Amino acid sequence: MTRIRPVFILLISGLLLAACGGGGNATPIATTRPGSPSPTPLSTALPTIIPQAQLGSLDRPFHLVMAAPTDNAVNSDLDTALLAAYLQNQTGVTVAIDLLASSGDALHQLCGGDAAFAWLDGAALLTALDKGCGTPALKIARGTDLSTGVKADLIVRVGSPIASAANATPSATPINAKATPTAANAISNAASFKGRDFCRLVDPDAVSWILPALAMRAAGLNPANDLKGVKLLPDSALMVQAVADGICVSAGIPAGSLNSFSPTLPPGVSLVVMQTTPELPFGGLVIASNVPRALADSLTTALADPPDTQLALIAADSVAPASTSDYADFQRFALAARLNLNTLGQ
Repeated sequence: MTRIRPVFILLISGLLLAACGGGGNATPIATTRPGSPSPTPLSTALPTIIPQAQLGSLDRPFHLVMAAPTDNAVNSDLDTALLAAYLQNQTGVTVAIDLLASSGDALHQLCGGDAAFAWLDGAALLTALDKGCGTPALKIARGTDLSTGVKADLIVRVGSPIASAANATPSATPINAKATPTAANAISNAASFKGRDFCRLVDPDAVSWILPALAMRAAGLNPANDLKGVKLLPDSALMVQAVADGICVSAGIPAGSLNSFSPTLPPGVSLVVMQTTPELPFGGLVIASNVPRALADSLTTALADPPDTQLALIAADSVAPASTSDYADFQRFALAARLNLNTLGQ
């Protein structure tokens, strides 16, 4: 016990000295040197924000787009300048008139958000409605009757085997008839054209071919495969006579015009209008959905009584009010015919 005590005391003493950092040979503890003060960053001026011009001002006008007129007699530069000045005077805002290469280009500007207003042809107008790009406001009217589009009458002959469909019921009353058709010898719909020749004009147009072809498709007949053939004739009078002679099962003529023809008909034979298609519009004004209602109404009012300069630019004799419901019949017709309106006017 006496041996252990001195050693134990020396051990404890050494530990205490080490813990207290005593002794000349103790290693000094390094202290951290304070860092150099960082310089205060200089303030940087924010970029100057240039206020955006008000929409409808001279520097940021609303854009009205349309296809450039094809009539060389139209002074496009003068007419667009006069129309722009007229619209500014009537609406109180600046409207820039942009003439583009085609109505399809005008459609892209409207649907892309680059134009507030667009005069479109019939195909582009129907596509704009299908895409939801805007609301129709005005319709283009042409001719002495100021029609707003074209419709086709599909005529057939009754009273002979060429225009017979067993047990069919006639769907129209005879026009320019020399004998009353009977239920046993009248074609009821365009599906009955299968396996027969159809007449159209040499240069296919909406009345003699496009609308009749859509009517056939809507009836479930494929004109490319189900007709026997298509006979090409130079004018409508010859088409009507070909139907009267039984050469063709049908032909498309302007709606309401059958009485203006005087074909030679065999005894007991008459011509009737089997079907009248919905109207394919000439075109009209479509206004983008984001245009303020007050401005849309103001511009529509101004263009509803337009100067002659506008009528020349859009190849119209007049304009008429339009609404979405005006095109519902053709939209249903196109749907039945499996016509893709979304790409029709592009």
